Amino acid sequence: MADDFLANYPNAENFIPGIYNYCDRWCERCPFTDRCMNYAREKRRWGDNPPRDLQDPEFWDAFNEVMEETLALLANITEELGIDPDDVDEEALAEDEQRFGEAWQHPLMQAATDYGKMVDQWFEDAEGDFLDKEETLNMLARVNAPGIDPEAEARALIDAVEVIRWYQFFIAAKVHRALMGLDDPDDGFPKDGDGSAKIALIATERSMAAWERLLYAFPAREMEALRILAHLQRLRDQTDALFPNARAFVRPGFDELP
Repeated sequence: MADDFLANYPNAENFIPGIYNYCDRWCERCPFTDRCMNYAREKRRWGDNPPRDLQDPEFWDAFNEVMEETLALLANITEELGIDPDDVDEEALAEDEQRFGEAWQHPLMQAATDYGKMVDQWFEDAEGDFLDKEETLNMLARVNAPGIDPEAEARALIDAVEVIRWYQFFIAAKVHRALMGLDDPDDGFPKDGDGSAKIALIATERSMAAWERLLYAFPAREMEALRILAHLQRLRDQTDALFPNARAFVRPGFDELP
């Protein structure tokens, strides 16, 4: 459980509370892993090779273990607060289910979901282009052409693809969470919807930068890439319009150290 983990973890006082709530889940590229409790827990449990394959029984063992810990922690919290978990507020539950469905049907969510499909289609269509690019870069490396760095270009392409693929579905997930909190009352505290919208905006703009790299790397696919960029720009602008306070949201650790 979290309390036991914190009590037995060295330098646990350096963890930034809640930093994992508004991150992009890309631990390999995060400068704050040494200050993230979630990362430390996963590192202690799995080392450098956490199970990710859904077909691997170890993945589901890990999933069940996390669920058991979460339920135990929830039981402790409800007991401390004097809440009876069996006393279900049916009206509140129905409202949550309604908000979930409305968020899923929202035009912004549909645009984010459409983007994920567009990415798959582009990479499927561009498979041959990548093979041609690989052959061209290998040839340039063999002849050692002056003023050309094929290895750097290859690294830039790999990075662009990794960025696009990482955020391909992440954007929709964060947009949905943001929409779930769209109508939360303004009680003077930062709104989760704004924080979720902010990381969705960050992911969108990083994806746009990556698509610009592919745009110039594959001129034969220029029109398709431009359509995707235009789609992302509309998605970004609509998110900004719907969540005008999102960019001002201060994410723990990333935007301001506590």
